[in-house]
Amino acid sequence: MHLNTFPLWIVPFAICIAAAGGALAAQGKPNIVLIMADDLGYECLGSYGGTSYQTPNLDALTASGMRFTNCFSTPKCSPSRVTIMSGRYTLRTTTTWGLLPEKEITFGHVLRDAGYATALAGKWQMVLLKKDPGHVRRFGFQESAVWAWHEGARYYKPMLYHNDTVMVDTKDSYGPDLYCDFLINFIEANKDKPFLAYYPMALTHWPKKDEPPGPNGKHLEFKGMVEEMDRQVGKLTAALDRLGLRENTVILFTGDNGTPTNVTSVVNGRKIRGGKAKLTDAGTRVPLLASWPGTIKAGSVNHDLVDFTDFMPTLAELAGAIVPKDRVIDGQSFVAALKGNNPKPRQWVYTWWNGKEWLRDKDWKLYADGRLYHMKTDAAEKEPIKKGAGDADANVARTRLAGLMADLKKNATDERGR
Repeated sequence: MHLNTFPLWIVPFAICIAAAGGALAAQGKPNIVLIMADDLGYECLGSYGGTSYQTPNLDALTASGMRFTNCFSTPKCSPSRVTIMSGRYTLRTTTTWGLLPEKEITFGHVLRDAGYATALAGKWQMVLLKKDPGHVRRFGFQESAVWAWHEGARYYKPMLYHNDTVMVDTKDSYGPDLYCDFLINFIEANKDKPFLAYYPMALTHWPKKDEPPGPNGKHLEFKGMVEEMDRQVGKLTAALDRLGLRENTVILFTGDNGTPTNVTSVVNGRKIRGGKAKLTDAGTRVPLLASWPGTIKAGSVNHDLVDFTDFMPTLAELAGAIVPKDRVIDGQSFVAALKGNNPKPRQWVYTWWNGKEWLRDKDWKLYADGRLYHMKTDAAEKEPIKKGAGDADANVARTRLAGLMADLKKNATDERGR
């Protein structure tokens, strides 16, 4: 879809490019574009050794910046969205499905209050918007174009909301084009002041069976969904190039959880089955790419541990903002890593979902039920080390990780009791 044929509902943004905005830009605060694909494990991308799909735009993004090898999410969509926006573990914030509690403060709030224009387009899986149409705006996003959850289709003939109102004239449209073009228009309207464009994509999640099929009468298969996702990323990065914004824009790309379990992909000659909804690496290890020409070294690779709580404080530091002081923020900024030197990298990551949890470092992973895995030699988690078994290194790792998990859970319990 070309911009000059884009539906009229997207054009009139209530945006004032004020002197204060120009001053913020002059102070060197970068624009931020955060893209999060849906149901996309690291094995799907060419830059991670994947050969099952063509991802030229993301491969080019990788070449222009940094690829992280140890980024971890939760294994399901909604909890990951709560975690990435709030900077807080699901142990503190959510139940199984990960609805966003009203008390939470998101990076949308933080950057909006720091003078950024904020927008979100794509999948908002936090509430049924027909019951609460102002939900996205209340969480810090001044402009939005979203699929609300399961109120209607997300792809062909989509049922979407523009800000607080159901969109009209989408019958002949393709949802991913609407999301991406919405953000391109937002970026163009705010090119002279700092902006945050958050793009939680609908792709690559398979559509529901009752959603309208495409022009050929069929839904895309997973391979086509991955390659369409890559095309949309290419559209967005091309717009930033066209507007001359790339050197003052940080682009972060990740996935919300692992690939569906009925998908097998090839990476570096090995077959990897998707692990969505599982707490294994296949369900929780996701890609993380970062591009910021002139600041992030092109072609660099980072092996630091990162988890989804880290995005909130990272975006806050980039924006020169302060994270909330009235609550525990579990995340740790990785801005120093983006700039090539992180003297205090994160030492462990944690995830909880549906009553199950683990805590791990680079070498060892401990589940709350006592299973311990040596991830360097058993990344597929085939040989659990039971309590009381294993060598001295295993016993030391178990004691240390168990202590960290106990402290984290006690802290969360104390916070809920206040």
